Amino acid sequence: MFLLPCLSQPLPASVKLTVVIDTDCGIDDMRAISLLLAAKDINISAILLSDGSLPPGEGYEKIRQLLHRFGKDSIPIGKGKADLKIDPPWREFNELITWGNFPEIRNDFPEKGANEEFTEIANHTADGFTMICLGSLTNLAEAIKSDTVLTRKIERVIWYN
Repeated sequence: MFLLPCLSQPLPASVKLTVVIDTDCGIDDMRAISLLLAAKDINISAILLSDGSLPPGEGYEKIRQLLHRFGKDSIPIGKGKADLKIDPPWREFNELITWGNFPEIRNDFPEKGANEEFTEIANHTADGFTMICLGSLTNLAEAIKSDTVLTRKIERVIWYN
């Protein structure tokens, strides 16, 4: 008798979180991005690359490998600016790590800069999104400098560095 009122209550609705990931492609980022890609309640709108553990050009290939491995080649990638002054001692180690294997991937998305990709996502997202920054905050800083109106779409910033 006491269980009947409990069973008649509606179940909570599932909420899908929309995120934009910003990464410098360190090995710890690969694990974090893998968890986010595997999560059913997370919609990744784009992955932006900043300089750090790897230069954005090398990071682009690692991200393509990982997305292909997860069957999510359609997630757009934006490359941030390379900073020739950044060369951490662990970069060589990160260059050796394979994030997935592929002979040849078809990618219908043209290569874009991080700021261009951020602007496109912000313009086409009706609701806000969460920025998950796994490296430096350079891409976020560039976005704020270029268009403060679009950055209002960011509901929260989660920074793990």
